[in-house]
Amino acid sequence: MLKTKIFAVVLMLGLATVLGACEPGTEPATPPATPTPGEPTDGATPTPPAPPTNPQ
Repeated sequence: MLKTKIFAVVLMLGLATVLGACEPGTEPATPPATPTPGEPTDGATPTPPAPPTNPQ
């Protein structure tokens, strides 16, 4: 009888761990890496296009 209760508790804790790990929207354990100064970022501003030349 005691083995059944222990097994039930272990099974419940195992399910709670698995279901908790699959929960969406959780914060990551480590913060994302920040780029070091001097490296270009992915969202760089585009340069404006050159003005058109009009031959005369």
